[in-house]
Amino acid sequence: MTALGSDSAIVGLPDVPAHELVGGATGATLRLPAGGLVLGADEHAATFTIRLIGEQPARVRMFADTPLAQLVVLRALALGARVSVLTDEVAAWTPLVRAMPRSAHAEPGPFTVLPARGHVQVVGTAAVPALVVRAATAGPDPEPGTWQTVLATDGAAAISPTQLLDLRDHQLLFTERVPPFAVERIRETFGLPYDRAVWLSQLPAGRIAVVTPGQLSIVEVSRSAVERAFLDR
Repeated sequence: MTALGSDSAIVGLPDVPAHELVGGATGATLRLPAGGLVLGADEHAATFTIRLIGEQPARVRMFADTPLAQLVVLRALALGARVSVLTDEVAAWTPLVRAMPRSAHAEPGPFTVLPARGHVQVVGTAAVPALVVRAATAGPDPEPGTWQTVLATDGAAAISPTQLLDLRDHQLLFTERVPPFAVERIRETFGLPYDRAVWLSQLPAGRIAVVTPGQLSIVEVSRSAVERAFLDR
């Protein structure tokens, strides 16, 4: 799992750098292959990959309906992350919970869904990083730690000016089409060129904007047959 950094949070293959880990009993350097979480295809039809979880604590904002959040969760699990979800709609996540393999030793599984007011205490490591998703209409975001990312998500069509106030606390934004009033706030927060920011309110169905400081990429999101089998139960 490669790191998310404010200088290079969004990358497109094949330019994702490898990641080095130093440690273990011998103190040897382990060089991991290039990789990350694949979102889809960019405007040039190239595979689009992000570094979602890294050694430094990170916050990610999402303005999208539940299916996109669930797709990101499924792909994070596939990369070996431990994922916890705090949500107002536990039932919407139940099919994904049921689809997860069960441990034979009654140990906590890699995926947990809790009511919005639940308490999440997850320890992330380089071997098993952690993603915490806050899919709730109220309540503070959990505080991320080392090898942890907190992803806060709300529906794009129903966002309010209040939900745009904390964007500066986030290193990365995923969003479906937003109302026109939100465009300028997002543009100012992330320092986007105007000719790119206008796409935020004009995104076609099936595409999202991925935003970091000074950069907006438009990504076509697609699901594999296996992912559809998991998510459409």
